[in-house]
Amino acid sequence: MNTKILIILLVAWMMTMATKATPLDDKMRVPVNSKPNRESRSVEPESQVPWHLDRIDQRKLPLDDKYEPSGRGSGVDIYIFAEGIQYDHRAFGGRASNGGFKPDKGCSQIGTELASLAAGRFVGVANKVRIYSINVLACQMYTSATTVIQALIFVMNKTNTTGRRSVIVLPLVGRSSKYFNSVVKKVVNNNIVVVTAAGNYRNDACRYSPGNSPHVINVGATQRKDRLYQLSRRHGGGSNFGKCVSLYAPGDSVLAARDD
Repeated sequence: MNTKILIILLVAWMMTMATKATPLDDKMRVPVNSKPNRESRSVEPESQVPWHLDRIDQRKLPLDDKYEPSGRGSGVDIYIFAEGIQYDHRAFGGRASNGGFKPDKGCSQIGTELASLAAGRFVGVANKVRIYSINVLACQMYTSATTVIQALIFVMNKTNTTGRRSVIVLPLVGRSSKYFNSVVKKVVNNNIVVVTAAGNYRNDACRYSPGNSPHVINVGATQRKDRLYQLSRRHGGGSNFGKCVSLYAPGDSVLAARDD
């Protein structure tokens, strides 16, 4: 099944809200610089395929207005590291819940958007996966590396118990850290796919953890026509690049669900 690889799409969108590189144990912020459109019942895969889905199931342009994946993620769990998810959103059909790391805080904008890109009914890459929220972010969109490491270990232990195929989506970026990367390696060695954002500084991705770990799928972002993603002149920056980027996926003007 190719579902685990297809889920990397959503991390490219995370590139639009990546934090400035910060040392471990410092606060890691996630400013939102992109506002994806709200998922709507009027968006039907059979009649109107969002460009981000259209792009990831074919190697070359032009787009063919189709999304025909080899699987929809049945039997796979995905763990979204964010601030929370609106579990009762119509996009998820009852497949989303708290992963058990920390209680919900009453905020869920980013987590809901990411989860819809992974598994939303209309715009999701794999709309049969089971979605778990790992609440590592405060509602003000910051966290610490220590919290993220604790969450990684928590998920590793949980998947050892469930025995289910699992994917971790990790959107945070920090300075290169051997210790952080060693924890990620341990998680991957426990048969968990870890997908990371390459970073949003228009710089060499090898400068940042955990994306510079050789054990993760590190995703850079593109715009339409496969151009490297760039933020507006006002915000500056853009997708990181280089040998530490595993691949590129759509990260601009993608259609995602928002909190109701």
